[in-house]
Amino acid sequence: MTKEKQKQKKKPDEEDVQFIFDDVLNFSIMDFEDYKAHLENHPEDKFHHINLPEPGFGLFHISCESSERFHALTRRLLKSKSNEIHRCDIDESELNQSIRDTFAQFFILDRKPIEQRFVDRMLNRALRITRINHATITHYLPCVIVSKNDPKEFCLGVVRFIQT
Repeated sequence: MTKEKQKQKKKPDEEDVQFIFDDVLNFSIMDFEDYKAHLENHPEDKFHHINLPEPGFGLFHISCESSERFHALTRRLLKSKSNEIHRCDIDESELNQSIRDTFAQFFILDRKPIEQRFVDRMLNRALRITRINHATITHYLPCVIVSKNDPKEFCLGVVRFIQT
Protein backbone atom coordinates (compact mmCIF):
# COMPACT_ATOMS: atom_id res chain seq x y z
CA MET A 1 0.00 0.00 0.00
CA THR A 2 1.41 3.39 -0.97
CA LYS A 3 1.76 6.26 1.49
CA GLU A 4 -1.03 8.10 -0.32
CA LYS A 5 -3.47 5.21 0.19
CA GLN A 6 -2.41 4.84 3.82
CA LYS A 7 -3.23 8.51 4.43
CA GLN A 8 -6.62 8.04 2.78
CA LYS A 9 -7.46 4.99 4.89
CA LYS A 10 -9.51 6.10 7.87
CA LYS A 11 -9.32 4.69 11.36
CA PRO A 12 -12.41 2.87 12.69
CA ASP A 13 -13.41 5.77 14.95
CA GLU A 14 -13.26 8.24 12.09
CA GLU A 15 -15.19 5.85 9.82
CA ASP A 16 -17.92 5.45 12.44
CA VAL A 17 -18.22 9.20 12.97
CA GLN A 18 -18.42 9.77 9.21
CA PHE A 19 -21.11 7.09 8.88
CA ILE A 20 -23.17 8.62 11.70
CA PHE A 21 -22.80 12.11 10.27
CA ASP A 22 -23.90 10.91 6.82
CA ASP A 23 -26.84 9.16 8.47
CA VAL A 24 -27.87 12.39 10.20
CA LEU A 25 -27.72 14.20 6.85
CA ASN A 26 -29.76 11.50 5.09
CA PHE A 27 -32.50 11.61 7.70
CA SER A 28 -32.51 15.41 7.91
CA ILE A 29 -33.40 15.81 4.23
CA MET A 30 -36.36 13.41 4.48
CA ASP A 31 -39.82 14.91 4.67
CA PHE A 32 -42.44 13.30 6.90
CA GLU A 33 -43.76 10.96 4.17
CA ASP A 34 -40.25 9.75 3.27
CA TYR A 35 -39.42 9.20 6.94
CA LYS A 36 -42.67 7.30 7.49
CA ALA A 37 -41.97 5.10 4.44
CA HIS A 38 -38.43 4.49 5.68
CA LEU A 39 -39.70 3.31 9.07
CA GLU A 40 -42.21 0.99 7.41
CA ASN A 41 -39.35 -0.63 5.47
CA HIS A 42 -36.87 -0.45 8.38
CA PRO A 43 -38.76 -0.75 11.68
CA GLU A 44 -35.46 -1.35 13.50
CA ASP A 45 -34.66 2.36 13.01
CA LYS A 46 -37.51 3.52 15.26
CA PHE A 47 -36.48 5.32 18.44
CA HIS A 48 -32.87 5.91 17.34
CA HIS A 49 -31.85 9.56 17.57
CA ILE A 50 -29.32 12.08 18.85
CA ASN A 51 -30.51 14.78 21.23
CA LEU A 52 -28.93 18.12 20.61
CA PRO A 53 -27.25 19.43 23.75
CA GLU A 54 -28.75 22.90 23.68
CA PRO A 55 -32.35 23.30 24.85
CA GLY A 56 -34.89 23.90 22.12
CA PHE A 57 -32.79 22.46 19.30
CA GLY A 58 -34.55 19.08 19.38
CA LEU A 59 -33.11 15.89 17.96
CA PHE A 60 -31.82 14.23 14.82
CA HIS A 61 -32.99 10.81 13.71
CA ILE A 62 -30.39 8.14 13.01
CA SER A 63 -30.50 4.48 12.05
CA CYS A 64 -30.03 1.45 14.24
CA GLU A 65 -26.66 1.01 12.52
CA SER A 66 -25.58 4.45 13.73
CA SER A 67 -26.58 3.55 17.28
CA GLU A 68 -24.46 0.40 16.97
CA ARG A 69 -21.56 2.53 15.79
CA PHE A 70 -21.92 4.79 18.84
CA HIS A 71 -21.69 1.65 20.98
CA ALA A 72 -18.60 0.55 19.05
CA LEU A 73 -17.00 3.95 19.66
CA THR A 74 -17.81 3.59 23.36
CA ARG A 75 -16.33 0.09 23.64
CA ARG A 76 -13.16 1.05 21.75
CA LEU A 77 -12.69 4.13 23.93
CA LEU A 78 -13.06 2.11 27.12
CA LYS A 79 -10.63 -0.51 25.79
CA SER A 80 -8.06 2.07 24.70
CA LYS A 81 -8.18 3.87 28.06
CA SER A 82 -8.30 0.71 30.18
CA ASN A 83 -4.87 1.40 31.71
CA GLU A 84 -6.02 4.90 32.79
CA ILE A 85 -9.45 4.10 34.17
CA HIS A 86 -10.84 1.25 36.18
CA ARG A 87 -13.60 -0.46 34.19
CA CYS A 88 -16.03 -0.27 37.10
CA ASP A 89 -15.54 3.48 37.47
CA ILE A 90 -17.16 4.36 34.13
CA ASP A 91 -20.73 3.48 33.27
CA GLU A 92 -20.79 2.42 29.63
CA SER A 93 -24.29 3.78 28.98
CA GLU A 94 -23.37 7.19 30.46
CA LEU A 95 -20.22 7.31 28.34
CA ASN A 96 -22.25 6.38 25.25
CA GLN A 97 -24.68 9.23 25.95
CA SER A 98 -21.81 11.62 26.50
CA ILE A 99 -20.26 10.57 23.16
CA ARG A 100 -23.62 11.21 21.44
CA ASP A 101 -23.92 14.66 23.05
CA THR A 102 -20.33 15.58 22.23
CA PHE A 103 -20.74 14.31 18.64
CA ALA A 104 -23.75 16.62 18.24
CA GLN A 105 -21.80 19.57 19.64
CA PHE A 106 -18.64 19.01 17.57
CA PHE A 107 -19.94 17.89 14.21
CA ILE A 108 -23.50 19.19 13.97
CA LEU A 109 -23.55 22.46 15.92
CA ASP A 110 -19.88 23.53 15.65
CA ARG A 111 -19.49 22.00 12.14
CA LYS A 112 -15.98 20.72 12.75
CA PRO A 113 -14.55 18.67 9.89
CA ILE A 114 -14.56 14.92 10.39
CA GLU A 115 -10.85 14.36 10.82
CA GLN A 116 -9.07 12.04 13.22
CA ARG A 117 -7.84 14.88 15.42
CA PHE A 118 -11.39 16.17 16.01
CA VAL A 119 -12.71 12.64 16.50
CA ASP A 120 -10.03 12.09 19.17
CA ARG A 121 -10.87 15.41 20.83
CA MET A 122 -14.57 14.53 20.81
CA LEU A 123 -13.94 11.15 22.44
CA ASN A 124 -11.57 12.60 25.04
CA ARG A 125 -14.05 15.34 25.93
CA ALA A 126 -16.87 12.80 26.27
CA LEU A 127 -14.70 10.71 28.60
CA ARG A 128 -13.76 13.79 30.63
CA ILE A 129 -17.42 14.81 30.97
CA THR A 130 -18.39 11.29 32.04
CA ARG A 131 -15.61 11.25 34.64
CA ILE A 132 -16.70 14.64 36.02
CA ASN A 133 -20.33 13.54 36.28
CA HIS A 134 -19.42 10.20 37.85
CA ALA A 135 -20.31 9.96 41.51
CA THR A 136 -18.53 7.23 43.39
CA ILE A 137 -20.70 5.45 45.90
CA THR A 138 -19.17 2.70 47.96
CA HIS A 139 -21.20 0.08 49.76
CA TYR A 140 -19.42 -2.65 51.66
CA LEU A 141 -21.41 -5.85 51.78
CA PRO A 142 -19.89 -8.92 53.38
CA CYS A 143 -19.83 -11.97 51.14
CA VAL A 144 -18.00 -15.26 50.75
CA ILE A 145 -16.40 -16.13 47.43
CA VAL A 146 -15.09 -19.60 46.70
CA SER A 147 -12.44 -19.76 44.02
CA LYS A 148 -9.27 -21.67 43.16
CA ASN A 149 -7.55 -18.40 42.39
CA ASP A 150 -7.14 -15.72 45.01
CA PRO A 151 -7.84 -12.42 43.26
CA LYS A 152 -7.51 -9.33 45.44
CA GLU A 153 -10.05 -7.53 43.27
CA PHE A 154 -12.37 -8.30 40.34
CA CYS A 155 -15.52 -6.94 38.70
CA LEU A 156 -18.82 -8.45 37.72
CA GLY A 157 -20.55 -5.82 35.64
CA VAL A 158 -20.44 -2.57 37.56
CA VAL A 159 -19.92 -4.33 40.92
CA ARG A 160 -16.35 -4.47 42.20
CA PHE A 161 -15.35 -7.12 44.71
CA ILE A 162 -12.41 -6.26 46.97
CA GLN A 163 -10.70 -8.60 49.38
CA THR A 164 -10.06 -6.94 52.75
